[in-house]
Amino acid sequence: MKETFGEYIRQKRRKKDVTLIIAAAELGISTSQLHYIERGKANEIVRPKMDILKKLAAYYGLPEDEVVIKGGRIPTDIYFKIVNNLELLNVIKNYEVK
Repeated sequence: MKETFGEYIRQKRRKKDVTLIIAAAELGISTSQLHYIERGKANEIVRPKMDILKKLAAYYGLPEDEVVIKGGRIPTDIYFKIVNNLELLNVIKNYEVK
C-alpha cells in the first residue's frame, strides 16, 4: 500500500524523536494542524498550504520539492514553466490517468 503524505510526515517526526507538541511548536503551527496533516485530515479537506510544506521540509531536513509534491502541490518554478508553455499545458489538460 502506498504511504500517505501524513504517514510520511509522521515517520519523519518519529525519526527525529520529537513529540507532536514539540514539533508543532518548533514549526510555528498549532498541534491540531500538525495532527490533521499527519492523520491525513488536511488532505481530505484541503491540501496543506505551501508555507507549511516549506516549513516541514526545512524542519525535517528534506528536499523542498519532494515535500511540496508529496503534499499535493506543484513547486512554484514548475508551475510557471507549465503555465507559460501552452503546448505543455494542453498535453497536461488532455492527459488521462490509466
